[in-house]
Amino acid sequence: MQEGSTDNDRRLLQELRIHQEELKIQNEELQRIQQELEISKAKYFELYDLAPVGYITLTPELSIKESNLATSAMLGVERRDLIDKRLSTFVAPQSHESLYLHFRRLAQGKGQQKHTFLLRRQDGNEVHVQFFSNLVDGGAVKGFRSILTDVSELRDAQQKQKEYGEDLERSNTDLMQFAYVASHDLQEPLRMVTAYLSLLERRYSDKLDPKGLEYIHIAVDGGTRMRELINDLLDYSRLEMEGKPFTPVSMNTVVTKAVASLKGSIDESQAEIMVGTLPTIEAHENQMTQLMQNLIGNAIKFHGSERPRVRISASESGEGWVFSIKDNGIGFDPAYAEKIFLLFQRLSTEKKYPGSGIGLAIAKRIVERHGGRIWVESELGKGATFFFTVPKKQGVKRILDAESFNSINNE
Repeated sequence: MQEGSTDNDRRLLQELRIHQEELKIQNEELQRIQQELEISKAKYFELYDLAPVGYITLTPELSIKESNLATSAMLGVERRDLIDKRLSTFVAPQSHESLYLHFRRLAQGKGQQKHTFLLRRQDGNEVHVQFFSNLVDGGAVKGFRSILTDVSELRDAQQKQKEYGEDLERSNTDLMQFAYVASHDLQEPLRMVTAYLSLLERRYSDKLDPKGLEYIHIAVDGGTRMRELINDLLDYSRLEMEGKPFTPVSMNTVVTKAVASLKGSIDESQAEIMVGTLPTIEAHENQMTQLMQNLIGNAIKFHGSERPRVRISASESGEGWVFSIKDNGIGFDPAYAEKIFLLFQRLSTEKKYPGSGIGLAIAKRIVERHGGRIWVESELGKGATFFFTVPKKQGVKRILDAESFNSINNE
């Protein structure tokens, strides 16, 4: 009996030791977990305090329970002086109503809320701060948490950009009005000079020697080219004004009108114009007619010894519609593919191919005003193909045609 009792005691003692060892291991594991939690907590608070944005926790009554250092710096107040203060204490009066609405909507379960408020620092300066807020635990209204971002510099930059845009718009409007008035006022004296030179030639041609007649021809030719240049400048300035909305426009009808206006040069050069099936687009019809007239006229003008052939087609792409105007003319070096769309840029001599160098600049501006882009592919002596895109759906952009522009300026 005594021996059995001893064995039983030994077994119980062994089990006790095993249990103690397990408790020791568990205790060590708990201590390790506790240390890791403390380290994580320290890291969390370090990140919380050193974050570049503000963090605050608010009671349901919008009193500040917790705040990080960024919030303290944002408001120019020591963190200890923020705790238990009403948030409205630091909000400019004009933002009070929107502040309460922001948290009321959050309390009503309408999801995360984001809004920018004007806060007032302790030194009296005001800052624009964006609040991104959530409910604490996302359940019943136990409070709120907000991330605060100082957007004052961004708001200032946006305001300056807005003011710059308004100044630029006013400047552009003044410049366009000036271009219109200057060009318009130049027409009359130029017309008078050209008329009197022509009258001088008719009445006194028999009294002038060949050199005198040559001088008159040069002057008349210069006056004619100046008038064409002024008219082109007027056309270009009109493109910058806003006006009529876009409407559905048949591009086949547009090309028909453009070809009709070019009948003289087409007949003279015996040009062949081939037109495929073109789409109906949302556009400004007068502007599109001018665009096609400029591009087709350009293709006819710069022809070589062969009879001009111009092929017009369109296809769909990711950008909308892509139009092409292909010719068999003299072409040009691809290095000048961008230059030819600039004002007054010409690649050929004026005597052989007259013009102001504005036609393609007008074409580019029309395409851009329709939300598209224009480019050209060419090789010297192998013709050129002009491409331009037009989106399938246009916004509410408005472009003014010549008739509307003149009616406004004549009022």
